[in-house]
Amino acid sequence: MDNMRRTFYSMTQKDGLTGVMLRDGYEVELGGRVFYAHRSNTDGNVYIIDPDTGLAVSSYRYRGSFFGEPTETDLIERAKEKLLESGELENWGAIRTKKIYFLAVRTFRAYLLAERLWGRQTMAVRFEQEKARGWMLP
Repeated sequence: MDNMRRTFYSMTQKDGLTGVMLRDGYEVELGGRVFYAHRSNTDGNVYIIDPDTGLAVSSYRYRGSFFGEPTETDLIERAKEKLLESGELENWGAIRTKKIYFLAVRTFRAYLLAERLWGRQTMAVRFEQEKARGWMLP
């Protein structure tokens, strides 16, 4: 497998809340474009993620057709094959030209910015707390 290990953000929704989550997965190439892929720890599905929107282009559920427990890379390869066979990649290509896609890109970028700002704010609060306790050098 020529996929590179990669950490990336994807959109997530849980209990009615939407945000971004840092994922540990792979960078994969499909149809001449780069995508991200990972196996979910919660539901076991493999998700192929559009890096521009953080949204899943496709998901694949392991049905037990391998001998023994397959590796994450085996499942990602199978998910890529299924996506190419299904024709969904061509549908995704058509969606990329529509306004809803550009709005999804802007939304994802806004969530990424909010995540970075939240991290900065958290670090600033910790710095101020340590400074107030006298733990920081002048």
